[in-house]
Amino acid sequence: PSSFFVPKYHSMELSLTGLYQEARRKQAPDEKNKAWTEFYGRISYILLGVPLLLLGLPLLLFVYRAWGRDLSLAIPVSCGLAFACWGAWGTLQSLAKAGYIHPLPASFSIPILISTVGIILLLREDS
Repeated sequence: PSSFFVPKYHSMELSLTGLYQEARRKQAPDEKNKAWTEFYGRISYILLGVPLLLLGLPLLLFVYRAWGRDLSLAIPVSCGLAFACWGAWGTLQSLAKAGYIHPLPASFSIPILISTVGIILLLREDS
């Protein structure tokens, strides 16, 4: 039958509403946890760029003011920071899929933390 074959990346092919419906339908705790992790992770991954921008702007200004170079040092520092934040986010997603932490804080703790630090740094730069 056609429903026998489930693609390996089935959740990647679903829309956000499809992921939400799949997460609500799951009955087994492990499957439900993984489905909610996929749903929350997809939303937070889409929104991860805004907090990185909020943190990258004051960092760019700080590096430019401290070393006085154009962007030759500021851009690699910002890229390194973005990679570290993405790595921490990915680690939390893996822990959530394994069931060690709840999917909601795993998905949104890094963006909230990055946004908070970025806004604080922007306010410090403004004054």
